[in-house]
Amino acid sequence: MHPEEVMARVGHSDHYLPNSEIEFMGAILIELFRTDGVAKHRYHRLVRCCPKTGKFVEPLIVRMTTSRELDSFGRLVKTSHFMENVDVSEYNKALREKPEICRPFLSEIGDMRTGEELLSDSNRDCLFNECFESWTKSEQVVSPRCLFAFDLLTQGVNNLFKFSELLRRKIAPLKAALQRMESSICSTKSEEPWHASPLVDSPTLADDTHFCDDPFSSHF
Repeated sequence: MHPEEVMARVGHSDHYLPNSEIEFMGAILIELFRTDGVAKHRYHRLVRCCPKTGKFVEPLIVRMTTSRELDSFGRLVKTSHFMENVDVSEYNKALREKPEICRPFLSEIGDMRTGEELLSDSNRDCLFNECFESWTKSEQVVSPRCLFAFDLLTQGVNNLFKFSELLRRKIAPLKAALQRMESSICSTKSEEPWHASPLVDSPTLADDTHFCDDPFSSHF
């Protein structure tokens, strides 16, 4: 199966995710914030599913090494992921010494479970604890009599808040760099003699003024 087909099937819910929704999101986001081409590795928990029934078959801990190829301008050209099944002792050692490479984003919001606990909790995490439906479910649809569901809602709301705050912190440096770049572009344009000419009302130059707008202001 080609990579494009895999992503298309995942997006259309025709193909099962290799791990929980939250961990899958973290794996994607951690790559978006990288700017170098140095090969790096991190640890993830994967869950093998039966392709016909969708039932969980086997959880496992893997060490994922990511290699990025950049062009002469520093733009990303190609990303390759290599996964190797590892035992829980290696994961636990990494969790003690360098927790940020163990399930990125999840460990950073306080999930410090051992490898044994992750394997034991895999089904429950994929179905309840680490899915956006549980994290965003309204209190009105959860009965206080169901202690499990109510506790899950409370924990999910707290995790969602931590996740969003962590995401904002990681985006902040990129946002600041973009604002500096736009300010530099605006100042350069203002120093050009033709920029102050009466032709500023032309559609082309009028559109250029949008470089000074903050593209993130309506979202963050």
